[in-house]
Amino acid sequence: MMYRSFFDNNLDALLLTTDDGQILAANKAACRLFEKTEAKLKKYGRSGVVDLSDPRLKTIMQQRVSRGVVKERLRLKRGLNELFEAEITITVFFIENEKRTIISIRDVSKELENELKLEKHKQQTESLIHNLPGMVYRCLNDENYTFTYVSKGSLKLTGYSPRVFMNDKLTHYGNLINEKYRDEVFKKIDASIASKSAFEVEYQIVDRKGQTRWVWERGRPVFDENGNVEYLEGYIEDISERKSVERDLIKFTRAVEQNMSSIVLTDIKGNIEYANQAFFDMAGFSRTDAIGKNMRLLKSGLVSADVYKEMWGTILNGNTWRGELINKKKNGELFWVNKAISPIIDSRGKISNFVSVAENITERKKAEEELLEAKERAEEVDRLKTAFLANMSHELRTPLNAVIGFSELIDEHMSKEQILEFSRTINQSGNHLLEIVEQIFDVSLLETGNMAIDQFDVDLFPFFSELAAEIVKMKMKHGKDHLAVDVKLPRNKQSFFVQTDKKRLRQVLIHLLDNAVKFTGKGSIQYGFKPDGENLLFWVADTGLGISEAKQRMIFVMFNQVEQSYTRETGGLGIGLTVSQKLVELMGGKMWLESKLGKGSTFYFTIPQNNSTLDKRHEI
Repeated sequence: MMYRSFFDNNLDALLLTTDDGQILAANKAACRLFEKTEAKLKKYGRSGVVDLSDPRLKTIMQQRVSRGVVKERLRLKRGLNELFEAEITITVFFIENEKRTIISIRDVSKELENELKLEKHKQQTESLIHNLPGMVYRCLNDENYTFTYVSKGSLKLTGYSPRVFMNDKLTHYGNLINEKYRDEVFKKIDASIASKSAFEVEYQIVDRKGQTRWVWERGRPVFDENGNVEYLEGYIEDISERKSVERDLIKFTRAVEQNMSSIVLTDIKGNIEYANQAFFDMAGFSRTDAIGKNMRLLKSGLVSADVYKEMWGTILNGNTWRGELINKKKNGELFWVNKAISPIIDSRGKISNFVSVAENITERKKAEEELLEAKERAEEVDRLKTAFLANMSHELRTPLNAVIGFSELIDEHMSKEQILEFSRTINQSGNHLLEIVEQIFDVSLLETGNMAIDQFDVDLFPFFSELAAEIVKMKMKHGKDHLAVDVKLPRNKQSFFVQTDKKRLRQVLIHLLDNAVKFTGKGSIQYGFKPDGENLLFWVADTGLGISEAKQRMIFVMFNQVEQSYTRETGGLGIGLTVSQKLVELMGGKMWLESKLGKGSTFYFTIPQNNSTLDKRHEI
């Protein structure tokens, strides 16, 4: 018990271990030193307190065997990860033929730190005296600042040996200072004496060979007990190379800062350490937003993870990665960049940083996409035009064959009823041919810009009554008598005037209504108009086939049809919607549609309503 009390209360940290490193006991000082309980120290053993990578460990273990007592320094572990330097004394002894080891441990990290500081200071002092590249001096505070001591560095700095300057034997140092800097240097010295502080100054000298050099001088006045200047001492160093580097660095910095491309320097984890102005302009971030942040702040979420994986694999292997990425600005706007990322290798051959150079190619990408879309549209139009020509041949031949065929069958032997029936067929086919020719003629006028729009006051209520009669004929023509048709007009009005081209307005609505009847097998059709701000909004809605999203993009393209087969039941040339849209635009409005496949379509268009020459008394 007495030995245990001595063991526990010893000021030095003590460990009792077996020969193989198992800790049998640890005193309180050891627990405090290692920041572990005795139980944990016993659990982890030697590996829990000794840095096994310390090369001194092997020597200590050998000396322990050969000597039995070892006093050495060794790197130990404290807490979870902290390493510290300790002085250990190992004593080997036997208890009942069992080999045991008492290890006394003293933390000498502070002592080592002080030793290192002292050694460093000693080395710095020795280096200053013997190896300084510049010139150390001591001079009098007289007119010429006469040197009383000059180091050997004067030979390298000025081309003159120290004896030239000593006591102004041959010349004094002030003669070497470029005239335009002399006053500045002397004023700095006078100010330093007046304020009893050190001074620093940069200026040019002309050396023995007549070459101009930039030098940096730091000095201070030394005062006696009466407050008088006893002497000046200081150090002068050649900074010509630094000045040259500074000039080059200024040029380089300006080149980088003023570069049109985004240039970013990151650490090996992608954290931004520097970025030029082009980066901030391109990405919309401020320096505060970006510096210290990771490049992930630009991620748009639209780039595959495989791309980033391949990019990191390339640059971490010391190679340059090049590619195109879609990034996101601070405001959420997307932009494309053509980027090159290269690793920067330090003097040890390790990657220290990455430099990224990026060019904003958003406009180029847009142009490429527009060009591709234009190409696709052109190919689609060309395909549709081919289909249109074949279809037009079919559409022209069908009524023309009826005209020719039935006209050839009429002779004097036919009954009056047969002649009348054949005449009606010839008339219907002729009118159909006339519609086709008029559509083609309208296309020609629209394409050449010769379509004229006449402006007249049109009362829309009787106009829509006329449309109702036309719809009855459409239903009969297409065999759709079962379809319900509903018209929606503004209430509480006996008349509603608008100044527009009645013929073209009728042409547009007739085509939309005919399409609605044609493509609606069952259900209903609704059409009408209503005021919409400064415009009138017209619509024709049906519950027919509907149009897929893919087809909607091309629905107003010339020659396009929802159904392209020659044998389709609906007929038509595929130019009606294009003509209708262009006519609406000529009347000052716009046309669009809303549709879902299998659920019907609604075509909308507007025309201005506030340009009627009639006054409000036409409205109730």
